[in-house]
Amino acid sequence: MKKELRRIILVIAALNLLYFAVEFFYAVKINSVALTADSIDFLEDAAMNLLVFFAALWSALWRRRVGLFLAITMALPAVATIWALYRQLTIQIPPSGHVISWVSLGALAVNVFCSLLLVGHQRKNKKNNLLRATYLSSRNDAINNIAIIATGLITIFYPSIWPDVVVGVFIAILHSSGALEVYQKSLKIN
Repeated sequence: MKKELRRIILVIAALNLLYFAVEFFYAVKINSVALTADSIDFLEDAAMNLLVFFAALWSALWRRRVGLFLAITMALPAVATIWALYRQLTIQIPPSGHVISWVSLGALAVNVFCSLLLVGHQRKNKKNNLLRATYLSSRNDAINNIAIIATGLITIFYPSIWPDVVVGVFIAILHSSGALEVYQKSLKIN
């Protein structure tokens, strides 16, 4: 992996770690299932990008092992979603739609920026499952953020826990499918 790409991956890891702290703070503050799942995803993305940064120097065997590990970590938002879902169903207080929308708009900006940094490199390195995992993660996160913004807007006009719950579950399903793709590609590394 080229030095420029490794530097980009390190920047992406730092941005993900920073926005994890922001989003998790607000997720807990307003009891949002969707923001909780998305914030944990930022933490997972930071860890994944750091692994990709270091794994670029490793052999195919170690890249396969890291790819399998990344597939497992990509499923972490599903676990966080179950925890947040239990908490929200117990409390049943609609989260602030304004906070959901604004925080997720910031998350969307971070994820689009990260995706744009990676898109050209991902096309050039189609066989690199680690880079593919990083790209898929950023792309999926941007999709998540659009859904969360819509959830916030709906919650502003129709206060309910259900839009937030549905989007949180959607995030878990989306990341589970991405995890499966990375897992399958990891098995094919020679």
